Amino acid sequence: MPERQAAPRTPTWWVWLAAWPVTAVFVLSNAATPLYVLWQRDIGFSQGTLTVVFAFYIVGLLGSLLVSGVVSDRLGRKPVLLPALALALAACAIFATATTVTALLVARLFTGIAVGAVVSAGMAAVTDVAGPERRRLAALLASCAMVFGAGLGPLLAGVLSETLPAPTVTVFAVEAVLLVTAVLAVLRMPVRRPAAPVRAPGCACPACRAATASISLWESRYSPPASPPRPSCCRSAPPC
Repeated sequence: MPERQAAPRTPTWWVWLAAWPVTAVFVLSNAATPLYVLWQRDIGFSQGTLTVVFAFYIVGLLGSLLVSGVVSDRLGRKPVLLPALALALAACAIFATATTVTALLVARLFTGIAVGAVVSAGMAAVTDVAGPERRRLAALLASCAMVFGAGLGPLLAGVLSETLPAPTVTVFAVEAVLLVTAVLAVLRMPVRRPAAPVRAPGCACPACRAATASISLWESRYSPPASPPRPSCCRSAPPC
């Protein structure tokens, strides 16, 4: 039978570009932080309400983390990343036009969902594009993209709010441009749909399979060694 040719190696610049959606969404995650003072002045809400606004972000983040990883493993990275970026763009539009607390709650909820999806599917996409031979580079780039975006968001919002008019609109207009470029990067990203996972008998849940593998590894490492078999001449004698 003819040998199968190995898949061509993805250029390194694609590995860098695959991390850009992670950066773009994490910019949004903290971009609103310096602007809450302005919304408190214009809309008029208390510190307790502001805590609830932040809590909606956590609710969206946790819910997305529970679902996005499994969905991206089954359907692929792009079917998760593209809706997440669409939610991030919707959050930008809501933030830019927010005149009520309800609008801020919805925008923060959308932001949390988008961030959770990017943490699960976006960072996995970087690893998929890099391939197994560049897994360390992929992990480094994905982690740096996350940290860089989270730090760039409030810095960008602070600078724009001090130098340009209508900061609550300008900041999210700039962020929307960043997210559009991230959408273009995802559309062109050379990431393949993952193969169907091999299901363990008795349970199809990935978490159960991972737990079973971990338990088996623990038992193989820490279980006491079995005693050697007794000679045939001693099998009839009682043990010492």
